[in-house]
Amino acid sequence: MVFKVLIQNLKIATAPQSTYLLVGVKIWARTAGVFSGLTVRNCEITGHDYGIPPTLSSTDAGAELTDITLEGNDIHDNIGGIVAVFEAPLTNYIRRYRVLNNKVHHNGQNWRANVVLGGILHKYPSSGTDPTRAYKDVIVDGNEVWDNEGYSISLYNVYNETFMSRVSRNHVHDNNQSEAFDSHSIFVARSFGVVVEENLIENNSGYAAGPHGTACGVLIDTDATINEGGDGCIVRRNVMDGGWPGYTMGGGGNESANGQAGVFVIDNTNVLIEDNYIRGFFSGIGTYANTGGTPATKLNGLVVRGNVIVDLLVSESDKNAVGIAVRSG
Repeated sequence: MVFKVLIQNLKIATAPQSTYLLVGVKIWARTAGVFSGLTVRNCEITGHDYGIPPTLSSTDAGAELTDITLEGNDIHDNIGGIVAVFEAPLTNYIRRYRVLNNKVHHNGQNWRANVVLGGILHKYPSSGTDPTRAYKDVIVDGNEVWDNEGYSISLYNVYNETFMSRVSRNHVHDNNQSEAFDSHSIFVARSFGVVVEENLIENNSGYAAGPHGTACGVLIDTDATINEGGDGCIVRRNVMDGGWPGYTMGGGGNESANGQAGVFVIDNTNVLIEDNYIRGFFSGIGTYANTGGTPATKLNGLVVRGNVIVDLLVSESDKNAVGIAVRSG
């Protein structure tokens, strides 16, 4: 067990290579027990596969990473910037995980297989999410995230335990400029009570040639492995301003109904979308209810109010620009 470790004011630099996974600072729980109180502050981390990957990879139940703080770091020119990795069985947790005031940029430029590329990410096992294998109490606040390839900020399977998890006050801009990768600015999948608020999201780009999933400002999504969504997420007081949003979310064509939205919600219940400013997407706010899902994966309780939606784009395939789109399939 590790308690109260501070890593501070270091420059950690190398170059990725094909044989081994190289990381800047690896916070790693491999056995049962509580590993608590690790802080990485004011470091420059560059040239790795992952800059900082907090990793839970115990094969035992009862492993935890708690009170992890990543603050004020400059993380650039890695493949993945800050990538939380969950490779553990049930009854394992990452608790009170804070990513604060970091500069995360120019990651994902040198892609290679089996390494997740992007900015501030949560990586989850292919077996799917579960309440007893989860992130609890997550804050991603005050970061500047720019010029990364892939997703800018992503969260998976987040629950609230002692405080409200949130993605707040981040400046997310100029990401995925190659238009070569599936990309959303802020992506929250099968999470419960997460607040996405007061972020500035601008000039991010989508996937020019992909079959799905291109460039929403905020996407509240499901865990596609188990086809279940979350509940009670809030998207409020964000500014989403332009960018090239791609053309193919939802299987090609019909972009104004299927995606490329400032905010898009798929199979999540009791979502509140309020007081956002949305400019320059095919649709301002989009929703999708998967009729093949279970009752827990619908759009019950959706509230949309007080949003400002302006200067929408006109789709080249369906010739529409839609302020609020509701779709089932």
